Amino acid sequence: MNTMKKVVQKQHSIFSGDISQKLQEAELYLNHRLFQESRDIYTSLLKEYRGQTQDTMTNGIAKGSDINPKIQFLEHKLNQIDQMESDFTHKRKLVKGRTSFQQGIVLPNLGLHDAPVNEFEQEEESYEETAFLNEGDHIVVNDAGAKDQKPNKAVSVLKNLLTFNISIVCERPWHFLTASVLIAVFFMAFIPGLKLENNVDFFFDIVDDPSRKIYDEIREVFGNDEFFVIAFEKEDIFTKKNLTLIRNITDDLEALEAVRDITSITNVNDTIGEKDYFEVRQFIEDIPESREELEALKRRAVGKPMYAMNIISPDARTAAIVVSTHQRPQDPNYRQNLLAKTKEILSQHNHGETQFYLTGWASINVSFIEFQNRDIKIFVPLTYLLIPLVVFYFFRNIRLVLLAIANISVCLGATMGMFSLT
Repeated sequence: MNTMKKVVQKQHSIFSGDISQKLQEAELYLNHRLFQESRDIYTSLLKEYRGQTQDTMTNGIAKGSDINPKIQFLEHKLNQIDQMESDFTHKRKLVKGRTSFQQGIVLPNLGLHDAPVNEFEQEEESYEETAFLNEGDHIVVNDAGAKDQKPNKAVSVLKNLLTFNISIVCERPWHFLTASVLIAVFFMAFIPGLKLENNVDFFFDIVDDPSRKIYDEIREVFGNDEFFVIAFEKEDIFTKKNLTLIRNITDDLEALEAVRDITSITNVNDTIGEKDYFEVRQFIEDIPESREELEALKRRAVGKPMYAMNIISPDARTAAIVVSTHQRPQDPNYRQNLLAKTKEILSQHNHGETQFYLTGWASINVSFIEFQNRDIKIFVPLTYLLIPLVVFYFFRNIRLVLLAIANISVCLGATMGMFSLT
């Protein structure tokens, strides 16, 4: 290897300092199997010297003996690059993915880590092009050509971290790979303890929020206020058939242990006051038979502000059944089970004639979780399918596809394991 370096240095000695630096860069590309990048440098130099040869012949200047060895050397290097690329392609399929990877390896050695950093320099003026100095067998960056403007401190820190991270990882790849796998396996061991949240209350669990504190204080004084509403529409709610439907649904839901309270037009109380007394009794004790009695009942109902816009609409076309629930944080499936039983009861009384609508916090909570679980079942597999397709489209390499899938799986597993610890 040292003999090889001495030969290269001896060949480069026939060139001036600036050209020698370009040759050093070309050799660095070549050592990392970046054939096209190296070929571009040698080709540009060859065109330059052939142009000088043409000028020599035109002007009669005797410099041909000095330029011809350089041209021969450059032509030899181009042939050598073609041969090396041919041998390399024959032994291993050269793909875009490997080229990009090799470019990532060579960037720190060329001092080109500024390329990604510059995207963060939105307020800073661009630096002058970095000059390369030859120090023995190494290539170092000369920052003396940078502008006098002082770079942003955050950008400088980012640049240093980027350079340090790339170099240290490339120097000890197996150490970092082993450490990464061990850390990932450690967190993945906690996946069995991961529990999916079955309600969205934790989204609104804001610590030290004044509004949340007032809400909690009200709930402590007046109790739980959670409920959901069952609503449906008919041409006229006040028919014997429709009132019977409301009563049957109300009675069946009221029999459920999970229901704290239920209110509908068929079980709501009515307060009747006289001069010396008042009486509280059920608004509908018996469902009337005649049309006249039903019309009178409807007029009484829509005329009471406690009923209209709460459990019936002012036009008596829509009815609502208000179901109050318990507060059971220790049972994460309480809402789901209650809503499932409610839908089962509604289906028993529906017979395809009535469209029921459910709303309220309990219903919204359950629907949100159902949509979330459905999206997880759909988009996680799609993501696992899409990423390998994208990787294969750009790199055409099965090994890189498998590496991408493994990377995603390990990162996802470690992240899920960390969630179980919080």
